[in-house]
Amino acid sequence: MLSEKEVMEMGERIMGHISLIEKFGVYAQQCPDPQVRDLLNRHQQILQNHYQAMMGFMQNVQNVPGGFTQPQWVNPS
Repeated sequence: MLSEKEVMEMGERIMGHISLIEKFGVYAQQCPDPQVRDLLNRHQQILQNHYQAMMGFMQNVQNVPGGFTQPQWVNPS
């Protein structure tokens, strides 16, 4: 069982991943260099995989007092 502080820290990490996923998507759309665009897309996919893994883990701690509210991220694709 995670402490309330650990739940908050995981929530912050998840929100950070959401922000980076969105930023990498915007950067990739604007990037004229195909190699850099591919790199951004690959890193975005890695972050999406991490996000999904963290969300799966956090599903088990939703009932912690002061616990975790699932953030939502809109897939730009």
